[in-house]
Amino acid sequence: MRVTKQSPESSLSPPAALRRALGRLGLLSALVYLLAFTLPYWLPTYYLGVKDEIYQFSARQPWRGILFYLALAVLLVLYLRAYRLALNLGRGPGGARLVGAWAALFCLLLIPVYSLTSSDVYGYVFQGRIVAVLGENPFVHLYKDFAADPFFPIVTFRGLPASTGYGPLWIILDAALGWLARGRLLLNLFLFKALAATLHLAGAALVYGLLGRLDPERRVAGTLFYAWNPLLLYELVGNAHNDAALVALALLGFYLLIRGRGLAAIAALSAAALVKPVAVLWLPPAALWLVVRTPGWPARLRRGAALVGVALLLAAAAYAPFWQGLDTFRGLLAQSDIHGNSLPNLLITIGHWLWPAAGPRVVAGVKLLTALVFAPFYLWQLATAWRAGTPAGLQRVQFDVMLFYLLFVGFQFWPWYLAWLLVPAALLPGDLSGARRRLALILCGLAPLLYFPFGWQWVRGTSLLLLMALLAAVPLLGICAWLLVRAWRARS
Repeated sequence: MRVTKQSPESSLSPPAALRRALGRLGLLSALVYLLAFTLPYWLPTYYLGVKDEIYQFSARQPWRGILFYLALAVLLVLYLRAYRLALNLGRGPGGARLVGAWAALFCLLLIPVYSLTSSDVYGYVFQGRIVAVLGENPFVHLYKDFAADPFFPIVTFRGLPASTGYGPLWIILDAALGWLARGRLLLNLFLFKALAATLHLAGAALVYGLLGRLDPERRVAGTLFYAWNPLLLYELVGNAHNDAALVALALLGFYLLIRGRGLAAIAALSAAALVKPVAVLWLPPAALWLVVRTPGWPARLRRGAALVGVALLLAAAAYAPFWQGLDTFRGLLAQSDIHGNSLPNLLITIGHWLWPAAGPRVVAGVKLLTALVFAPFYLWQLATAWRAGTPAGLQRVQFDVMLFYLLFVGFQFWPWYLAWLLVPAALLPGDLSGARRRLALILCGLAPLLYFPFGWQWVRGTSLLLLMALLAAVPLLGICAWLLVRAWRARS
């Protein structure tokens, strides 16, 4: 009798073979992170070159730009392949441990990477220093008020009307890290990177917990969808954006909401809004969803009042150490005057091109237009949240609200903003056949196109500004075209 020799992998059980294949994809991804990001942009070597970003590196050495985009493309392909493998792993803890271990390694490789496409982390360092070292209030001071400070040269956006446009909870975290690092810039940067990595892994753990209730058969794949996403890893950990805190707190809020801890859930979502105010868009749909599940109108009114009270109390406590009247919101309100890489910015640029003398009236007109467009849509989504009978229905509302804001309302659009979209996308049931999850991934693939146009924003001349605004809007225009084609096909 002839005996056929089996390879070691073919003798493995299907889950073991899948885990081994997933491990190979994790290893390949780790090598890409190491060779394309960690080694070429070692943070202790480059951290003093605050104004160096990828387009400036590429202007000196073109191979860096090619490597940057090639690495992101390869990571996206490996990530999608890994996600399809993970869909067959079910709910087993072995697959979850494997996904978590590789995600932790990716974070470790990205912690010592210089921030290539954003200098925001340097702003965080200086904001924390203003509070912890200088004992001043960043909500009412200008950056130039601290021009004598040795850290002042790391500030890249010095023309803002206040030293911060973020929420008070983030400034408290800034100050805590600034107090720990004191005058050691490199240590301060590493602390922010480590915080971002910890928050990203905590968010992945919350996704795993949430999917245990929302979609148990795909909880491993859904965790990988969030934890291994290359754009999310690069922006949240590699660039240490404070969106890592926003999404971790939002996921905690959704986790508590699913567990029936309504007041705690609203407190967590309020905390996310006190990091970055955009998260306030998630609060009313979540509160309405909680209220409608309460039997009887008297009980609903009491619960609604309690939810509003918790949100207001937390906001008052967070703002109290910095309160200087309405001036406290000066920097926050000024964010609406900063526009770039968005469809509203494209409208503003076209308006300035057509009517050069109109000036601020064009900006005011676009602001009014976006408000008029967003208000009915948001009210419609609140009504949808009221009718949503399942957590999945609520997550669809949260996704649609944030997508609409990113596409048509926000005056700025940067790749790391997609973290706001990937939170509800990770919690939706189903696989990549779902339109919302597929749309989020298409945006993740298109968003890196914004990195180089960002380097052209200082050009002068109306025609060049119009061309730049059009190029920067390409990812959003691509998504709008995809939505229109999909709607047309559905109607046909």
